[in-house]
Amino acid sequence: MLEKLGEPAAALEHFVADLAIRKRLVAADPRNVPIRRQLLVAYTFAGRAYDDRGDLTNAISHLRDAVAEGRAYVSIDPRNADWQRDLGRVQGLLADCLRWSGDIDAATRLYQESLAILRPLAAASRMVAARQRDLANAELGAGWGALALGSASLAASHAESVKSVLLDLVVKGGDREAARISAEGLLLAADAASKSGRPAEARSMREAALAVIPPGAPRQLEPRVLATRARALLALDRVDEAAPAVEQLQAMSYRHPTLITLWNEKRRALKQARP
Repeated sequence: MLEKLGEPAAALEHFVADLAIRKRLVAADPRNVPIRRQLLVAYTFAGRAYDDRGDLTNAISHLRDAVAEGRAYVSIDPRNADWQRDLGRVQGLLADCLRWSGDIDAATRLYQESLAILRPLAAASRMVAARQRDLANAELGAGWGALALGSASLAASHAESVKSVLLDLVVKGGDREAARISAEGLLLAADAASKSGRPAEARSMREAALAVIPPGAPRQLEPRVLATRARALLALDRVDEAAPAVEQLQAMSYRHPTLITLWNEKRRALKQARP
């Protein structure tokens, strides 16, 4: 809740304290899988909080521990769908951080492992929104990884998968995280189109991404949702419009590389273009 309210420092402090408690509980009862699942969740929350702050070293460390924990208890009962979902989801999150740190090969392998788990789970649970979001997020990451490796066509295919998986949730409305991932999928499709020499199509997709997340005062949107909207504006070269959102995020110690790198690039280009 603190994270959603735009208090990431307080949220991170809470996540780290909770993680310490979960570690002690698991140490006292290592065969208790429900407690171990809570430990994986604690690692994940802390890892994502570090990720949002741009601290990829700590993010990767915590998410590696989460993956190790998931693999350990999934090995007890590989047929348990909920346990598999835990592992597949956190593999995708770790892959994202590895990709942002530049380790594309390791990220690609993890995306493949994650998708191998999440695709059948989502197909068997089409009415379970969380499993659809998990799959869409992994498809999204795999698409960005493919684009980084130079395959615009594979990136576009993953972007189309994101759209297909989330279509019902987005049409239904009310699911902000589904809307955010859907917008991210459109930004991926736009970059793939741009790499393929289709600038008009790319711009149209960026406009569509912006439309998925309606405008609002920066404090009215959750940080990750606000960051996606800001990235869509920056991709459209609407730097002045993006500035209030970026400044608000920075005031909250949000330093995710996907936003900050783009923000710095666009500001430099704008300064060079203006007399």
